[in-house]
Amino acid sequence: MLYQDTSLDGSVKVSGAGDLWNNHNTCFIQSKKAVPGALMIMGGNKVLDNDGLYHDYGHVAVVEKVNKDGSITWSQTNYDPNGVLPVFEVVTGNPEQLYYPMKVKGYLIHESLLTRYVGYQAHVQNTGWMDMVYDGSTCGRTGKNLRLEAFKLRRLDGGQIKSVKLHIQDKGWIEYLDPKEDEVFGTVNKGLRIENICIDAPGLKFKVHVQDYGWTPWTKCDGTSTLGTSGQALKIEAIKIEKIK
Repeated sequence: MLYQDTSLDGSVKVSGAGDLWNNHNTCFIQSKKAVPGALMIMGGNKVLDNDGLYHDYGHVAVVEKVNKDGSITWSQTNYDPNGVLPVFEVVTGNPEQLYYPMKVKGYLIHESLLTRYVGYQAHVQNTGWMDMVYDGSTCGRTGKNLRLEAFKLRRLDGGQIKSVKLHIQDKGWIEYLDPKEDEVFGTVNKGLRIENICIDAPGLKFKVHVQDYGWTPWTKCDGTSTLGTSGQALKIEAIKIEKIK
């Protein structure tokens, strides 16, 4: 990640959080705004240590999630309460309050993260939850005769998801208004297929893979257009969502 100093085995040597912030590779961009996947860089303040002296301390963590209340969830390696063994932990809160008087210098964001607009994740028959995919990638499984049972939808561009409406086997239409982050659309462990989808998310478009039909055309997420079928007992097998360009 640093470009000016390399060890014998080819790995990069990092002398501290401040060094990382000031000498990062050009594929990283400095930002004052946290986004999932960014490196959170802390430091810039002297901290009173156990030896009674003030030392410069820094810290590096990975942003996992930016929460609606303004708090951040991050993962990090830290020392146990005895200060001996390193432990991996996931923390939610305000880092400047938890690690006062250290301050957040900012966030290093890899350029690839800046091009992501929407992420979505599928729960598929006999498979369970699959990995989240982004920006037009296939979410679900095609050619396996497996039903899409549920999915999650997350906007990364600051846009709004106003509602999601699904036609679900044996249940009919179910509408999710003003959904919360990581809302599950559909059912899990019920053995029920999603048959039809309507999404209201301005600036996005979507398409679905329907049993016996294949992929539908791209359609705007305008809150009125539906993709799939109703009353034909046909399952949706996969979905793609991306930003309208």
